[in-house]
Amino acid sequence: MKYSLALALLLASVASHCSELKTIDLQNENVVVRVSPQMGGRLLEFALHEHASIIKVGDEVFSNPQPEVTAQSDNIGYMGHIVWLSPQSQWWRQQTINKSRFENAAAWPPDPFLVQASNTVLKNNKRLIHLLGPASPVSGVRIEKTFELMAAQPHGLNLGAIATNMGESTVSWGLWFNTRLEADAKVYVPVLNEKDIRMWDTKPEESPLSFSVVDGILALHSPPPEKGKTRRNGKLFIKPSAGWMAAFDEKQLIIIQFDLQPHVAIHPEQAQVELYMDYQKQALEEGLIEMELHSPYTEMPPGASIESGQQWLLLPYQGKNSDKARRAFLVKTIESLNR
Repeated sequence: MKYSLALALLLASVASHCSELKTIDLQNENVVVRVSPQMGGRLLEFALHEHASIIKVGDEVFSNPQPEVTAQSDNIGYMGHIVWLSPQSQWWRQQTINKSRFENAAAWPPDPFLVQASNTVLKNNKRLIHLLGPASPVSGVRIEKTFELMAAQPHGLNLGAIATNMGESTVSWGLWFNTRLEADAKVYVPVLNEKDIRMWDTKPEESPLSFSVVDGILALHSPPPEKGKTRRNGKLFIKPSAGWMAAFDEKQLIIIQFDLQPHVAIHPEQAQVELYMDYQKQALEEGLIEMELHSPYTEMPPGASIESGQQWLLLPYQGKNSDKARRAFLVKTIESLNR
């Protein structure tokens, strides 16, 4: 779901009155950021002034922002930007309080204490939001997050996360940044060649993802599902050749920058960059794209921490709605950032 900033402010005001949605805003002369300390400490909006947010959120943000959180909780479709742990296969294998999910090696839902519980606001000023989540009895960690407007880049936002093992046993995790966009956003990732991309198996009733690699940049496409198929759904696991990924939507370009990691540092079930898409031509509002980033998989004795971060840059885009035009603008922008 996308809102103009004015409508989002109105909806948030109404929702806050009805269901106690709490939000904190950061803004400068170029960008607006909205974060909630609820729902796991979640970024809900990132937009240029007088533009709609490029971030997709679900209706549950407004209807159920403060749920009861237990080890039996199911997923709630808040979307937005959130931090998970990786690998997904271990989400319920390093705990003992939900026997069924442990025995079934459940791959869903993510740890509810990390993605649904309210965070404590440690610091908030004109440039910074600093949040601290609760210690999770499921994963054994707590996650600390920062959202900070970049002083040297007026279109930029720094996002940081630190996970600390609060338990008495050693655990192993990586940090997993997950940013949701609308299903028709145009996403690009640098790769050396198609050998650095793998794709999960597609269900018989669904079409696989469509992509191309031109001049070392992957583009994720969104053609309608093939005849007789219900949707285009799947995930790409990507070994990026440079520390960025990008997307165009709402006449904006978001560039997510990060430190490039050795391929062997990432858990083998994952990849440093992953793109998930659920695309339904006749019901775009029900789909989404996830731009995902993984940090190194690390053994964490009691008290140990792991840390990761991203830098977001949001720029206006007034060019043509074509792959050629987007690529040209993106390449020019990346070159200017690297000077």
